[in-house]
Amino acid sequence: MKKVIIAIVVVLFVMGATNVLRTDDFGWETAGETTTAYTTPAVNERDYTNLTANHTDAVVFTLKPYRWNAIGVRFVVDDDGDDTVFDVFATKGITDHFTRIATLTIKGGTQVGPDTSTDTTAAVFCDTITVTNGNWITAVTVVDGAGADRMSTIWWDMNGFNTWAFVGTTVDDTTLVQITGH
Repeated sequence: MKKVIIAIVVVLFVMGATNVLRTDDFGWETAGETTTAYTTPAVNERDYTNLTANHTDAVVFTLKPYRWNAIGVRFVVDDDGDDTVFDVFATKGITDHFTRIATLTIKGGTQVGPDTSTDTTAAVFCDTITVTNGNWITAVTVVDGAGADRMSTIWWDMNGFNTWAFVGTTVDDTTLVQITGH
């Protein structure tokens, strides 16, 4: 009887551990889109209220705490060769101040993506992502970002931050920001 109880406990532990240690698979969701270029927010305008008031077309979103450990981002533009430059900021909520984590320079490729609001036929994924001004706790990692006409993505550990702002400083056309996580 003792062996049966031990076996059941082991099976329950393994089943429970499987649920705890698995990586969820989330789909891509739209965070927003931008059509307006701004100057980089001044250091005295990086509190949540000022940044969102002065950059109304920036893509700003808050994720539920502990929803993901890492965030993945992909971009869709209307046409091959469209350029966008984003300053990316992070904060721990709407009462905090943003810190710039990186500047992203992206360019449209030829892989067909979902429509944007200004392109009702087919838009394209960005196939080039370059990171500059990297100031994050962990690496900001580009996946397949060398301009090979495929969908590029960028990933980083959220490190407990939950609110993100993508402020376009160069925007050739509508740029859609889509996010996922794990």
